[in-house]
Formats: sequence, structure tokens, C-alpha cells
Amino acid sequence: MKKVVEVLKNHYALSDDALDRHFLTKKVIQMKKVTLNFIGDRSEEVAEKFFSWLIDGGLEDVLIEGLSDDQVEVDGVIDIDNQNLEAVIASYLVEDPDELSEDIDDEDD
Repeated sequence: MKKVVEVLKNHYALSDDALDRHFLTKKVIQMKKVTLNFIGDRSEEVAEKFFSWLIDGGLEDVLIEGLSDDQVEVDGVIDIDNQNLEAVIASYLVEDPDELSEDIDDEDD
């Protein structure tokens, strides 16, 4: 969990205060892990090809487009571990412009 917070902080170039306001307003960074297991002949090679496709071959763009909607924006791969073939994909809620203007009005009070 500590590494994810550090990755988010560095990726978005946020100060500790901004990170607290942006990502930790619910006191928790929600995470869900999906694991793909490749089995069979040359499975290690297939896994490496898949990881390459995700990172460098265009699959990331397909995921961003397919997973983003009106409420959630998928930001894409923000951290990778080539040795373990792991990638961190970040998403965030799309902010409602009406809520933003209410927040600004509340600050004046």
C-alpha cells in the first residue's frame, strides 16, 4: 500500500497535502488485483509477450478506452515491475463540475 501511495504521489507530482485531498478523502485508496496465469507450452514466453503488449504494444490504450466511462477515468499504467511482470493501472472518479462549484462556494463561508 505504501508503494502505491508513493507511485501516485510521484506520477501526479502531488504534495503530501494535495495527495491527501485528492486520493485519500475517503481515508482509503481502493485497490483490486487481477491476476492472469498463462499455462501450457511456452507459457513464459506468452506471458512476456502479453506484458509487452500491455506496456508498449497498444493494449494500454484499449484498456483506457474500454474501462473509462462517465463516472470513472482510467489513467493507464502508472508503474511497472518488469521482473515480476506487474503493472499498476490507476483510475479516479470523474469530478462533477456542479460539485466543484459547490466546493468553491463552501470555501468562501
